[in-house]
Amino acid sequence: QEEGSLRADLTTGLAWGAAVVPAMDERQPLEARLRARAFRARFLQAFLPESVPSLDGRIDSAVDAVISAGRASLRGSLSFSDGRLQLAALGEELRSVRATVAFTPDGTIEARDVFARGARGEIHAQARAKLDGARLSEASATLRIPSKKPLSVAVQGQPLGDIDGTIEVRASQTPDAKQTNITVDIPKLSVELPQVTKTGVQDLAEHQAIRVGVFRDRETFIRLPLDREDTLTQEERAAAEASRIAIDVTLGTGTIRRGNSAQVVVSGKTKVLLSPDVVASAGPRVTGQIDVTRGWIEVQGKRFE
Repeated sequence: QEEGSLRADLTTGLAWGAAVVPAMDERQPLEARLRARAFRARFLQAFLPESVPSLDGRIDSAVDAVISAGRASLRGSLSFSDGRLQLAALGEELRSVRATVAFTPDGTIEARDVFARGARGEIHAQARAKLDGARLSEASATLRIPSKKPLSVAVQGQPLGDIDGTIEVRASQTPDAKQTNITVDIPKLSVELPQVTKTGVQDLAEHQAIRVGVFRDRETFIRLPLDREDTLTQEERAAAEASRIAIDVTLGTGTIRRGNSAQVVVSGKTKVLLSPDVVASAGPRVTGQIDVTRGWIEVQGKRFE
């Protein structure tokens, strides 16, 4: 790049012995260094999933990593500034994106001063995670959208409305890393629905009768992998199927309003359980209760509460 630079260094030991070619010596630590100065993030676009159709900004970093005996130790910081990010799920381009991420050798990763601006709204966030090897020991994050600058949200091209409020998330994994427990606390959330709901687009779900592959001969059909899940080994697939995710959601006060025609205030607690056996049989298991504490609706100029 003319305006920025990126350099990555990798150092490790080699074991040769009687072999024809040398191989990495697993007994020796693997050391890596990443240095970036005003590096344009758009060059990473090719490595991002389709859910992130657009990314740009400047990356500055000074991160050192040492991997030894299957454990990684990180030290340094990485900053992202003057960013532009588009998320397919959000339906809006975020601008002026910035964040600073700090790494410490004890496995702590902290994201500070996370900010993004939409067409009208703003997002402020911060997060912290502690890793124990590859296991998530604990994590927490806070997301805040100011009431005076709500964020417009659309799902699959369908406008959902303007949202503001505060969301606090905490997560941890069991010692065997087979279950992830997530707690979501929403003290206050406001949703302003659009006055007119547009017709949504048809969901192009995967068709079970369509297979993609090639014929080796007239009788033998070989399926081609379409995503990462198709490339998993039997051991990796078994490990993924053994994992479970439990999500506890607490809503303090949620206000849903549609102009001058209706408004409801809800609160409650729900629990969502995600595991391969549950999803395969009946989808995610959701339990709990949501209460409508108050509200009103206006019909032909008359308000009913």
